Amino acid sequence: SAGFSVAGEFFWRQGTRIAPDATDHTPAPASLVAPRDGIGWFVQAGYVFPGTPVEIAGRYSGIRGRGTEDPGGLTDTRGFTSLTQSDSAGGGIGYYFGGHPLKLQADYFNTWLRGDTSVGDSTVRVQLQLAL
Repeated sequence: SAGFSVAGEFFWRQGTRIAPDATDHTPAPASLVAPRDGIGWFVQAGYVFPGTPVEIAGRYSGIRGRGTEDPGGLTDTRGFTSLTQSDSAGGGIGYYFGGHPLKLQADYFNTWLRGDTSVGDSTVRVQLQLAL
């Protein structure tokens, strides 16, 4: 079927690191690494062209740490996070030979550190799916 699709999600994470050397099996905050507390989200949209098996899609996502970034050597992790702040944007195209069970998809994404687009990675993926 042809048409427009949109999806989005929001994520929240908060936790306590468990010290790897705890011998009495009681949870204790790790003294050297802050937890990966933070939020994340994505929004994506796609469009299947009428009368064709072709879909295009785009996606944007972000991750933000809750707290100050862990500078290392912490003795108290309260208020710190080890979650890196980043963003990602990209798009793709899909060709449906036989609906969702048989399709070819390709996408390109760029991920960068928040506030500095010169630090990041680009990824190209191609996937052939055959579901029985």
